[in-house]
Amino acid sequence: PGVLVADHVARLATLVSLYGALAMAAWLLLLVMRRDRRERRRAVDQETMRNLTREIVAMLSDRSGALPAFERAQPNARLAAIGNIGQLVRGEDRAQLIAFVEEQHLLDRAVRDSDRGSRRKRVEAIRLLGKIGGPSALDALGRALREDDDADVRLEAAAMLARLDGLPPPDEFIAQLGLAE
Repeated sequence: PGVLVADHVARLATLVSLYGALAMAAWLLLLVMRRDRRERRRAVDQETMRNLTREIVAMLSDRSGALPAFERAQPNARLAAIGNIGQLVRGEDRAQLIAFVEEQHLLDRAVRDSDRGSRRKRVEAIRLLGKIGGPSALDALGRALREDDDADVRLEAAAMLARLDGLPPPDEFIAQLGLAE
């Protein structure tokens, strides 16, 4: 009788070990597949960013060229590429880039997001507007500075306006931030 119990416990332990090993192998396979998918997505995103950057930079010198990668890209990828380029170009090239952004209405969503949603979403939109610039960005940043109820959002708008040389006069600026006594 004692041998039967020991055999039964040994079989049970073997089955538990086998199923545990199978479950761990399945979990490991799932993790490997997830990582592979993430790495492939990252590679595609990097290639898209390179293609977008090339097309946009080429567009700065020749406005008549086609922009196939730009047309295929998601709006957030377009803005990310333009934001990166915007940090690198100056003078006439920057003016052309901003004109292109305005013509394509690329900042419309960021302008809307700067007015509504969570604090985090508004701050992200304000940072994007400050990174790219242009008339619609300056208007939205000024509106956020004047009208947003959250002091952190107003300060972020002020920082982006300072970066774009768009701050109002000091007295007006202090009043808009709500720092006057």
